[in-house]
Order: sequence, then structure tokens, then C-alpha cells
Amino acid sequence: MNGKEADMMPFPATMTVLARGQERFNVYCTPCHSRVGNGAGMIVQRGYKPAGNFHDAKRLSEPLSHYFYVMTNGYGAMPDYKAQVTPEDRWAIAAYIRALQLSQNATVSDVPPGMQVESLSSIAQKEGDPASYAGPWPMPSTAVTARPQTGIAAGAPAQAPGPNAATVPTGKSTTGATKTPPARPSGAQQ
Repeated sequence: MNGKEADMMPFPATMTVLARGQERFNVYCTPCHSRVGNGAGMIVQRGYKPAGNFHDAKRLSEPLSHYFYVMTNGYGAMPDYKAQVTPEDRWAIAAYIRALQLSQNATVSDVPPGMQVESLSSIAQKEGDPASYAGPWPMPSTAVTARPQTGIAAGAPAQAPGPNAATVPTGKSTTGATKTPPARPSGAQQ
């Protein structure tokens, strides 16, 4: 609103809007954020940088328009989706993210009188899954972390090579013998 993020939408968040937001979220967001929004989607499990967890304190405090802005402009490793997702659908996804946040952080006091609450672990057991199936999901070991590794700079060892290390790769001839790389023309840049 007036160039500032706000916790509001340009149209009502009806059940139809939330259903559309869920459908678009499942298509565009779950590969990285997962269906539950914990940032451990299939792409992350295969080694991509962890996505934002919609249930951490930082993202729980973000206004709705923040999610619209990020989908429109990208943020960090996340590209923009303005070419793939219409503005109306971006707002619908933002509304669904908020509904997802509320559902994952609901308390008994949020339940209307007369409604029964059943724990996710009980539901999992009724479905034949272990109770732990409904617990927190750990970050997969294949996920890339955003923390720098000690001794690594830009993906390479941080220490300079020893005096005997080759500084220019050598090629192999067709006979398998090592050959010297071709000399650069004088004045050529490396």
C-alpha cells in the first residue's frame, strides 16, 4: 500500500480464491517449498539451496504483500514468477500461504465450539503410518547449505596450491603421453 508492504489483499480471500491459490502453490511452489511449506521440497532434497520455510518466525511475521512481491520480483535464489503466474494467481497463492501458516500453527482455541480436533500423529496411525510421520521433517543431507564451509572459497580449496602443483592443465596426446599445452600468443589475456 503506497509502496509499502501490507497485510491485505486487493480482493476478498474467498474459498474459491484459496482453492485456486492451493492449486497454483502445488504447481509452482511445492518443488522447493514442499506441500506443507517447510522449505524441504523435492528440488531441495536433490541438492538445491534450501527454500524459505513459511513456518519460521521471520516468514510468519511477513505481510501478505511480501509473498506477492517475492513471486513478482524474486528473492535470493528464488527467481521471479511474473511471467508464469498472473497477478491474481500470485495474490491467491499469498492467501493460501497465509492459510497454510495458520493451519500449521493452529491451537485448540482457534477451533470453533463443537468441533473436534484430532492430532496429526493419531491420523497418521489410523492411515497405517508411524506417529512420527506427522512430525517435523528434517532437512535432507543432500541440501546445499547457505553457510560457508571452512577451508572452501567459491567452491575450491581456500589454500594456495603447493610449489609442485601444476598451474596450467596439461593435455594427453592420442598415445596417452602428457603434452604441454599450446603457448598463448604474445599480448593475449589469461
